Amino acid sequence: MAHSRISVKKQAGASYTVPDNEDFRLQVLHSHAILNTPPEAQFDRIARLASVHFRVPMSVIAMIDADRMWCKASSGVDLKEAPREDTFCAHTINEANVMIVSDATKDSRFKDNPFVVGQLGLRFYVGAPLITREGAVLGALCLLDTYPRQFFSPEDRRYLTDLADVIVDQLEMRRALLSAMRDDMYILD
Repeated sequence: MAHSRISVKKQAGASYTVPDNEDFRLQVLHSHAILNTPPEAQFDRIARLASVHFRVPMSVIAMIDADRMWCKASSGVDLKEAPREDTFCAHTINEANVMIVSDATKDSRFKDNPFVVGQLGLRFYVGAPLITREGAVLGALCLLDTYPRQFFSPEDRRYLTDLADVIVDQLEMRRALLSAMRDDMYILD
């Protein structure tokens, strides 16, 4: 599958709702020490599996920081980061369930979005929030297409949520491993 290199410019006047627990959410996100890390095979595999299973040309595992979306993994698109206010994921992190945008050109929140009107030409978006045991939403597993889609079944929602949960499990194991390594280093000192 060919990768598209995407650049997104900051959009003036874009808006999104900040979660009520934003400070806590960011604290939990940063405790995972995942931002700005190199690619990791387990996350790359999940992104590829999502694209193949749902037959979408693009998928992204995105973390939402205070002012940006940072991509841990992607399939079909080479997107590293974007201003938070321009991302669909900034909306997804306010959801307890899968967020579906069947046709972004017909959605008032996104019809003027740079991902929609720009080079990517995004039409279809589905995002499953990455929710930790603490209840913090770190980001989203996103499915993307340049064509609108009208159907995303309850089974599809469950499968995407399961994949999002696998990502969170991987993040939690990664955080525990990093913590254990820090503890071992402390003991050795």
